[in-house]
Amino acid sequence: MQGIGPLLPLSTDSRHGVYSLITNYHDEIKQNFKNLVLTNPGERIMNPDFGVGIRRFLFENRDHVPHQIEKRLYAQVARYMPYIEIENMFFDSDDNAGTDLIDRHILSVKIIFSVPNMNFESTIVINSEEIA
Repeated sequence: MQGIGPLLPLSTDSRHGVYSLITNYHDEIKQNFKNLVLTNPGERIMNPDFGVGIRRFLFENRDHVPHQIEKRLYAQVARYMPYIEIENMFFDSDDNAGTDLIDRHILSVKIIFSVPNMNFESTIVINSEEIA
């Protein structure tokens, strides 16, 4: 089977040409969805509104972050990936955040989503390490 798109981050692989490729739609949708969440508005050439920009929320007040991310995510999915339905979102709990200043600036988001037309459900987890 031919590849649908490049596997990110780019890596070399001679099976499909120069780079590793995604060969099924489920992996492609999951990768594209993760890119939507991680891309900051203004990063995409010719499309300055694209992206949730989760990185922007890393050092914001923890009380407001979940609502802001959720609001931005739903708007972005409706605009750029309307075939996806967000099933649930989980944020790191305040129980995990210690009193140490560094602990209070750790962000972890788990998003459960589905593509009803394909009977496909998946989860992405984004931690501070991927955001920074």
